[in-house]
Amino acid sequence: MSSEAMEVDQSQKAEALQSLASGPLSSSIAKLSGSSRGIPSDKDFHFYYNFDEFKVPMKEIADSSQLILSSIGSSAHFFGKEMEFPEDLDDAYDWLVNVNDEVFERGVMMDPGLYIHW
Repeated sequence: MSSEAMEVDQSQKAEALQSLASGPLSSSIAKLSGSSRGIPSDKDFHFYYNFDEFKVPMKEIADSSQLILSSIGSSAHFFGKEMEFPEDLDDAYDWLVNVNDEVFERGVMMDPGLYIHW
């Protein structure tokens, strides 16, 4: 591969990463983070989950989250390989760490000064 083609490829990857980091996904994550504070946890969650008024929206959120995570995992064009979201929730944390590592490693490869800005 010629150096010019490699530069174009790197530029395209950098643009894709930049649009991912500054696009609607990042604002959606920020909104989700802020709104998640209102969701009960531990015993309160299990208590409220007995009621359909709580259970139905939680099921919709869980289904949407599963779809988003599956979409991220199947983004072979970005990762260079398919990283399918695991069915076993015990493996989900490891999967998430691996996906984050891939995103950050690719970001650093595209912009070596990235950590300086943080």
